Amino acid sequence: MVACLLSSRQVSHAGEMGSATEENWRELLRAYLPGRYAVEGGFMIDVDGRESQQLDLIIFDRQYSPVLFETGGVLYVPAESVYGVFEVKQELSRRQVKYAGEKIASARHLRRTSVPIVHAGGEYPPKEPSRILGGILTTLSDWNPLFGDPLANSLRSLSEEQRLDIGCVLQHGAFTTDPHGSIPSLTSGQADLSLVTFVFELLGMLQRVGTASAMDYRQWLEGVSST
Repeated sequence: MVACLLSSRQVSHAGEMGSATEENWRELLRAYLPGRYAVEGGFMIDVDGRESQQLDLIIFDRQYSPVLFETGGVLYVPAESVYGVFEVKQELSRRQVKYAGEKIASARHLRRTSVPIVHAGGEYPPKEPSRILGGILTTLSDWNPLFGDPLANSLRSLSEEQRLDIGCVLQHGAFTTDPHGSIPSLTSGQADLSLVTFVFELLGMLQRVGTASAMDYRQWLEGVSST
């Protein structure tokens, strides 16, 4: 899988290289995430009809939430079902960190509904929608040291809604952040180790999120009826 991610850089056309890289990252996460998670690219949409920017990689609930519709090969996913979104780029830079933050903020701005969940013994109260995870996935970085002041300052310049929680620079390492902007350096130097660390950190984050909130179909129907 690492070889596939690296081989996408051999594609000469920039647009095709970007598409190949995005799909390789999606395939990787499909292979390693539990079956409850779906991984696609597309748009998020909310009950008010608002859309996110186009997102390279969306991790969303496979079991309880539908894909609203697909048109022209583009997927539209209800905001309630989304666990995390990622921007995929070839290289990590201040510009790409800012760009990724803007994409992530467009996902977090959307309104998410929630209703009680019925079970055999009764029902659970509506779950407060969890914060959508956001991250960036790249192959390279020119920063030295990789997890030093340039990256830290770039991440701290983001607003709370833009904040990146996790990232992977395939050939160099993986990182996570906390609400205060601290950046633990998790790995460095080995692509395989970078990837393994990223996947396990992401699995831990998804585990802490739990199950996506149950969308309110009545509100969605009312929104469709009013358009």
